[in-house]
Amino acid sequence: MSKFTELVQIYQTDRQFYHNYEQASFQFAQLLTEAVKQYYQIPEEHFFFIGGEDQQKTVSNLAEALLMDEKGFWHVRYGLNIPYTDTPPQGQGFLLIVEILFKKLNGRFIVRLPEEEDFFIHSEESETDFSSFLHYLHDYLCRFLENRFERFLNGEQTERSAIGFRIHEKE
Repeated sequence: MSKFTELVQIYQTDRQFYHNYEQASFQFAQLLTEAVKQYYQIPEEHFFFIGGEDQQKTVSNLAEALLMDEKGFWHVRYGLNIPYTDTPPQGQGFLLIVEILFKKLNGRFIVRLPEEEDFFIHSEESETDFSSFLHYLHDYLCRFLENRFERFLNGEQTERSAIGFRIHEKE
């Protein structure tokens, strides 16, 4: 075997390893997405994917939404349209973007929110348990949304997203 052939084989083996990892990660992302949708019982018209570097750009599918960072974590962003009222006009609502990071390490997936703690996901051949992570995510999102107006008035609102409060014309 030539030295070049040896390099080719090493590279091809590495590419196959990455391909397998990518497929396993995509399947995991699909399970995670379905778990999030079911846990929150999100109507389809209020759920969408955010893709790439543009945090406001919607994309049509999960594959376009996945992005790997330099530390090997996959990022997936979901957009949730939170209605201002129970009977909103079409498209009216607050855009809540949920970003979740994950990667496979030592045969198990780690899931986290940006700059938050890691959750090791228990996974068997037929079932993946996201329950502890989904409970944590729910508490995190509730804390994020609670008292936003008061934090805004007190100058504590640091999110770059629109606050969602404005003066309405009186009828």
